[in-house]
Amino acid sequence: MDSNRFDGTISGTISQGTRPAQGYANVAYERPSFFLRAWWTEFTDVPDLAVNPMLSNFLRLSNRSGGTDFPITTNTYNIESQHMLELGAFGRLTYGANYRHNTVSSSFFDQFTREDRFGLYVQNEWRATTSLTITAGVRYDLDTFIHPTISPRVFLNYRLTNEHSLHASFSVGYRPPTLFESHAALISTTTLPPPIPSLAPSPVRGSANLNPEQIVSYEVGYQGWFLRHRLRARADLFFNHLSDLIRNGGGAAGEFINGAEADIYGGEAGIELLATSWLSGFTNFSYEEIGQTLAGEFRRGAPRFKFNAGMRGEWSNGLSSELLFYHVGAAEYPVSDAFASFARLPGANVTVPNPRVGSYNLLNLRAGYRFWQQKAAAGYMRDAEVAVSVFNALNDEHKEHPLGELFGRRVMGWVTVRF
Repeated sequence: MDSNRFDGTISGTISQGTRPAQGYANVAYERPSFFLRAWWTEFTDVPDLAVNPMLSNFLRLSNRSGGTDFPITTNTYNIESQHMLELGAFGRLTYGANYRHNTVSSSFFDQFTREDRFGLYVQNEWRATTSLTITAGVRYDLDTFIHPTISPRVFLNYRLTNEHSLHASFSVGYRPPTLFESHAALISTTTLPPPIPSLAPSPVRGSANLNPEQIVSYEVGYQGWFLRHRLRARADLFFNHLSDLIRNGGGAAGEFINGAEADIYGGEAGIELLATSWLSGFTNFSYEEIGQTLAGEFRRGAPRFKFNAGMRGEWSNGLSSELLFYHVGAAEYPVSDAFASFARLPGANVTVPNPRVGSYNLLNLRAGYRFWQQKAAAGYMRDAEVAVSVFNALNDEHKEHPLGELFGRRVMGWVTVRF
């Protein structure tokens, strides 16, 4: 699969233009209680890592050889297997293994880099009583660059009645350092206007001494059915503690380091309704808080409030329609200190971006007509549909990041054929 060039990720002072291509293959053998799956994927790109236009007169990013081209090729090979056993009164036992081999070749890595990951897991789902189900499991992971990790998980589901239940869960998980965090090799050069002397080149280096990031998660919730299972209501509270967060330490070494922590907590509540055989809808509300020791541009940002609602209609004559409404609250996202530093220079045409992104309302509409439908010999349905969709129908122009683009209304037409 190939693609046209598009402007991709924005981070710090860098915006990335990219034209990725991907190749893949997948094979699987599956039985009711067993599967064996394997896949391979390759990713290639020559990204254009451009400095933000306001800072391009002062900053230059180069690879380990001093050039400004950053070709990258990655390959991932994965194989996994899982088996399930019914143990009668002792529950349902699931166990499996997963092996993954990653490789990266790129001029912004210090060398051709490879990584091996191997994991073993086991889980048992046990119905302790007619009302209480306990699911407990553990995963053991080995990685080329880190010490072995053990990730336990416990999930409790208590059925109050046939229509109402409570659940609670606890889990520990890990994110190993990426190959970039372990083997990055970039150079940032700062040029200042005379008579101010320019600064020495600043490296961005990977580190082989990183610990995996850890997340400890707690969750409690409720689910209930009403109106003869036409309405489902649910509510959840969660608390996540993240430790050993990885960031670039800066300074003369410029290496990635561990050390920061964060707490993410909040809740969500919502309902889903099947009003008639042709009309359904949903609504939900979520709240989230982030407490963290990360400072400067490494701080995480996210809206505190989100509200979503939607309705979908689908008729036997082929017509369908959909209405989705989203309200996203205001948020603050850190911007690089480089903007403020260069803005103080005489004659510099640099404006410090406002870290606050205002709230916005997003209304998306869609209408379609399925003009052909036929049942295939294999049992599935073939069909064809024409549709028109409107993104941001209210034209509430907004940004989702201080350095991001402005989103406005977009209208698209679709012809979809499944056969």
